[in-house]
Amino acid sequence: MVIYDYAKALCRFTDGVAPHDVQARYDGFRVVFRFWRHLQLKLRSGQPLGIDKKLPAPYKGSIATICPGCPQPGINFDPKNLDPKP
Repeated sequence: MVIYDYAKALCRFTDGVAPHDVQARYDGFRVVFRFWRHLQLKLRSGQPLGIDKKLPAPYKGSIATICPGCPQPGINFDPKNLDPKP
């Protein structure tokens, strides 16, 4: 559902007879929705649970997920095992 449609539906439910008399709250609703979405990202990333203690330095404070397929020294490959170039 689009935020605009949701805000318009709230106006209609607030005053079904004259929805045009209801003050426009779309801009404020948009700001609140973005803030809520950011909080959800932080929660899903594990930041409130102290996940930074278990992550390597480049990922501390990040809300992005770690890519398991990308080579990360000390996590999914050992740099000592790389073959030297001939």
